[in-house]
Amino acid sequence: MAIRVNAPYQAVYIHEPLGHEVPALNTPWSVAGLFRFEADVNLNTLIVALYGTTNAASWVGLYMNSDGITCQLEGYNGGSPTVSSSYTLEVGREYRLAIDYNGAGTVRMLLDGAVVLSMAFVPNAGTAGERSLQWGGYGELAGYTDCTIARWRMWTAVLTEAEHRREYRSTVPFRTRNLIHNWPMDAGSGRFDDTMPGEPPLADNPAEPCGDGSDFTYLPSIFGVPQVVDLGTSATPGARTVNVPQWAEFVAVHIVGSDDTAVPYTDLASIASDFAAAFSQTGNGAIATAAGGWVCTAPVANWAAGRSVTIAFTQANSLAGAHAFVCFIQDTTGVTARGYGQATGDGTTPGVASASGVSGGLALALDTRLNASSGAFPGNQSGWDSVLTGESSGTFGYWASSRLRSKPITATGTETATTQNTYAGPITLATWAPASLATVAPTVAFPVAADVTASGNNTASSSWAVSHPAAAAGDLLTFHLAWDDSTDTTSVSAPTGPNGEVATSIAGPVASSGTEVRAQAWRYIATGAWSAGTRTFTPSASEQWTAAVLKVRAGEFDASTPVGATATRASAGGAETTVLSPAFSAGSTDGGGRLVCWGAVDDDPVIANASAWSTLNSVDRGAVSGTLAARNLEATDSEAFTAGGWRIAGDSWATLAYVIRKP
Repeated sequence: MAIRVNAPYQAVYIHEPLGHEVPALNTPWSVAGLFRFEADVNLNTLIVALYGTTNAASWVGLYMNSDGITCQLEGYNGGSPTVSSSYTLEVGREYRLAIDYNGAGTVRMLLDGAVVLSMAFVPNAGTAGERSLQWGGYGELAGYTDCTIARWRMWTAVLTEAEHRREYRSTVPFRTRNLIHNWPMDAGSGRFDDTMPGEPPLADNPAEPCGDGSDFTYLPSIFGVPQVVDLGTSATPGARTVNVPQWAEFVAVHIVGSDDTAVPYTDLASIASDFAAAFSQTGNGAIATAAGGWVCTAPVANWAAGRSVTIAFTQANSLAGAHAFVCFIQDTTGVTARGYGQATGDGTTPGVASASGVSGGLALALDTRLNASSGAFPGNQSGWDSVLTGESSGTFGYWASSRLRSKPITATGTETATTQNTYAGPITLATWAPASLATVAPTVAFPVAADVTASGNNTASSSWAVSHPAAAAGDLLTFHLAWDDSTDTTSVSAPTGPNGEVATSIAGPVASSGTEVRAQAWRYIATGAWSAGTRTFTPSASEQWTAAVLKVRAGEFDASTPVGATATRASAGGAETTVLSPAFSAGSTDGGGRLVCWGAVDDDPVIANASAWSTLNSVDRGAVSGTLAARNLEATDSEAFTAGGWRIAGDSWATLAYVIRKP
């Protein structure tokens, strides 16, 4: 269930004078949960905000504008407030909402784990003993935000986008480090309880107690903006570029083609991409006057701008024009719970496409062939909304014009979509079932720069004092070394830990082209406390070096098998401009783990970081530079890792990568 705010004077809040913990506003924090507008009465009122003082002299949060549908981030330290751009929210739609502050001047709003608003602002810390966190209402005055909230959590840290997405899908917190509040917001007398030890319940404005709200569900949705790909007039048009948004889970490609000889196509020959697994296809939905339609679906495997999709036809006649709508889907169970349907109309009687529907699901339909005389599509059927239109640039482009429509599925049964009856054309239909809400298995918490130490020396030495952070018994420490002129220095001996812990090699040494630089990594599990200090590594010859040491806390990794799959990679030449992480596969039980990469470069520093990776430490010592990074998304079982690329001016390099396994 959930908490409902639906009357003046209502708000839900925690307050330090009532015994709650609220972080200083100028330190890192994240607050996230489920949110739904219930009615358009939300005028200049709060969604969620942190107050620094009881008189609201400083605050930062998210509020509704006077139009009742757009929201903005606002920061206030007195004087004129700092305000972000606006974002439009829909009444009745369920949002996985978060706001966070990184402690360094950036406030963000995230929906479904993706950043939608960002604002430069440094809040005041607030006054200890006066700080509060509030949902709904406005300064405890008569205004209110008519909304339902559920499963809110708070951390004294900034979560990654991947962590935000895992949180909103889980009935319990999966990141426990820095977690200070967890409010399930169940129905009944316990709706305001906090599960964290020693925390009192949430307080609601006693003038009008908030009530129970209706459940949240997980509705599939199109992630980002669908992309129209013009395939021209060739049966084998070659690769076309699409941008794959991060966190997209499945892709639906609706394809349409026309033939200028009035003979229908018999087949879609193939569809392939570098971002998805094998596509499932339906048959050809061609009509007598030569327009064809197909719908193809696949799980997304890789994200990035500039990915490619290649579509080919079996061409018996001349292609007049073809194009495709590429839609990325999120929050769906995927391949086992989709339905397909196709139909054609003859211009006087509409064709009816039907597919299985799932309660709480999504339907997508592409109806094809614009009315050549009127130049417009007819009105939508009940429940369907137009998403966008597109057409081909071929000889008879209007014969291959299409409209993409969507419809939320609210009840089980058969979903239908019909063709327009003003001109002949086919239609393709796909339905998607919602992802189930579950207790998410633990994953490795995202590494943070505060748990990394760096050291090194640009003067050749035969004894390397490698700095490491303080650690407690049970912590994992991974040591990463890079050294220059590896023709002479071919190996390094690792010392024992301060409690006699024996080092275990993770990967390496791996040598670059011409053996100009090498990289290697080891791990220790602390059997007792480690004070911050150094451990001395011994090379086989005197050489310049650099190092980075990462600490992973006890309980956040698999203590019995800390490291899963590993791999190495090396430059093929001496003047390459991209440092590549190894491309390899995770182990069959590495799911939920964290992929880490250590790169060594001869002379050149990294000048641009890899997309979808976070750099934890990057140091140029002169003769050799080292970069330690973690991929933003956790691993899945047997996942095929693609290479990340770090830009350098041009030199030789060597990398190693490994999976830290989940607890």
